[in-house]
Amino acid sequence: MAGVNALHPLRDELDATLQHAVQSLEHFAEAPDQGASLQACIDDLQQIGGILTLIELNGAELLVIELTELALALTPGSMTVTDDRLDCLGRGLFILERYLNYVVTQRDELPELLLPEINRVRKARGEAALPESWFFSVRLDVKPEASGPLVKPLESNKSPIRRLRQVYQVGLLGMMSQEKPYAGVKLMQRSMLHLHRLSQKEAITELFLVAAACLEAIADVEMALTPNRRILFSRLDQQIRRLQLHAGQQVLDIPRLHQKELLYLLALADSGSELAQGVRHRYKITTLPFNDISLGNARQVMSGPDNGVFQSLSEALGEELATVKDTLDLLERGAGQDPDFGELQNHIARLGKTLSMTGLHSAANTLQRQQPLVRQWHDAGAVSTPEELDSVAEAVLYVETMVSALSAGPCRASVETEGADKSRGESHVTERLLQEASGVVQSEAVAGITLAKRAVTAYLESDYDKIHLESLPRSLSAIAGGLYFLGEDRCSDILQYCSRFIREHIMEQESIPSDRVMEVFADVLSSLEFYLESLDVPATTPVDALKLAENALDELGYHVAA
Repeated sequence: MAGVNALHPLRDELDATLQHAVQSLEHFAEAPDQGASLQACIDDLQQIGGILTLIELNGAELLVIELTELALALTPGSMTVTDDRLDCLGRGLFILERYLNYVVTQRDELPELLLPEINRVRKARGEAALPESWFFSVRLDVKPEASGPLVKPLESNKSPIRRLRQVYQVGLLGMMSQEKPYAGVKLMQRSMLHLHRLSQKEAITELFLVAAACLEAIADVEMALTPNRRILFSRLDQQIRRLQLHAGQQVLDIPRLHQKELLYLLALADSGSELAQGVRHRYKITTLPFNDISLGNARQVMSGPDNGVFQSLSEALGEELATVKDTLDLLERGAGQDPDFGELQNHIARLGKTLSMTGLHSAANTLQRQQPLVRQWHDAGAVSTPEELDSVAEAVLYVETMVSALSAGPCRASVETEGADKSRGESHVTERLLQEASGVVQSEAVAGITLAKRAVTAYLESDYDKIHLESLPRSLSAIAGGLYFLGEDRCSDILQYCSRFIREHIMEQESIPSDRVMEVFADVLSSLEFYLESLDVPATTPVDALKLAENALDELGYHVAA
C-alpha cells in the first residue's frame, strides 16, 4: 500500500516521462538508423525505473528493467532492430501506463498482473520466463509430514509405484484435454496421495503431498489449466520416475521450484477442500487478496480497450440494427411503399462484417445465412413468404441480444455466443431421445461409482462395518447393465467383477481385507470414474483407464477378458 500512496504525488511526472518515452520510440521506429531517439527512450525508462524503485512498486519496476534491457539490446541500423522487438517495447509501455492507472483507481498494487507482460519482454530478449510464483513468498523448510507406517520397505513397493505412475500418466493425458480436463486431475490427485503414503521415508514425499493438495484444489474450483501449469504437472511425472528408479537406493531431494509453484497454485485456487486447507495451514499460507479468476479479470481490464470503447461500439451496432428492425416491421405490416431491399441487404452485410471483426462470429454467421433470402426479395421485388420474413426477424433479434452483451466487454459476448450458436436444422426425434437416454445412463453411472467410493470409505472408517457395503454389489450390477445398454461391454464386465469382489472377498468372508487390497480396489473404481467422465469429450478415447482397471483387477485375482 506504500507504493499506492506514494504514486499519487508523482503521477504527473511519471505520465509525462512515459509519454515522452512513447514518442521517442515512435520516432525511432520511423528512422531506426538514428540512435538519438532510442537513447532518449532509454533515458526515460531509466528515470521511470528510478522513481518506481523509490516508491517500491516492484512489479512495475521489474517490467521497466526488462524494457530497458530490451532497448539496450537494440543497435541502430542493425539487424537487432526488428518489428517484433519494437512492438514488444511499445506494448510494454502501453501496459505500464494502464497498470499505473489501475493502481491509482483500484488502490491495489498486484504485481502479478504484470507477469505475462514481463515474460513477453523476456522472451523477446531470449531469456527464460519467470514462474507464476515469482512474487509469492512462502517458507519451504517445513518438516515433512509422516504418512503412517509402511507394511513393506520402499524398495519392495516398486510395482505399486509403477502402477501409480501409470495412473498418473493416464490422468495427465486427460488433463491435456481442452474440453474436460478435471476428470484427469482427480485421477492424478489420487495417484499423488498414494505415492505420498508409499514413499514416506523419502524427502520427496512432501512434494507428492503438496501436489495432491494442489490437484484437489484445482479440481474443486475447476481452475484454469494454462500451458505452463500443464508443463509443471508433466514435470512431476519425471519425479515419480526418479522415485521408481531409485527407490531404496538414495534419498531424493525436493525440487524447490516445483514445490513453491504448487503452493502458489494452491493459494491461488482458494479452495476449501480438506487436504488443501491442511497443507495451507502447515505452510502458514495466508489468504491472497485475489484468486485465479479475479486476477484474470483484472488483467483483461488492464490490457484491453476501455469499457467505453465497447459501449460505443454496442450503441453504434444497436442503431444499425434498429434501422433493420424498422424495415422488417414495415414489411410485415405491408406499410412500406416500394421497400428498398438493396439498402436492407447493405445493412445486413455491413453488420455481418462488423460483428465478425468484433469477434462475434456466431452472430455474424447468423446474419450471413439470411443474406440469400434478402437477395431473393431484392430480385423479386417482394417478400416471398411470411415464414422467410420471420426467419430474418428472428436472426436479427438474436444478434441484438449478442450486441447488448458486447457492452459488458467482448469476453462475455463471446461466451454467450458460444452457447447460443444457431445451427437451424432438424434432427430425428428418435435419435435425440436416444442421445438423452445415453447421457442419463452415463451420468447415473458416474454418480453410482462415486457413491460406491464413498461406501468403501465409510466401510474403512467404521472399523470394517459391512453394513455400508450391503447394497453395493446390487448397485454395481445395475450400473453394469446400463453400460451394457450403451455398448460399453468392457466397462460393464469390470463392474460385474467389482460386484463379485465385494460379495466374495468381503461380504462372504470373516477375515478383514488388507489396506493394500482395498487401495487396489479403490483404484479400479477411480479408473472407471475417469473413463466414464471422459466419454463425452470429442476425439477422446480413454481406453488406457480401462486397461488400468483391468490390471488392478488382475492383482485382486480377477482376469477380465479384453
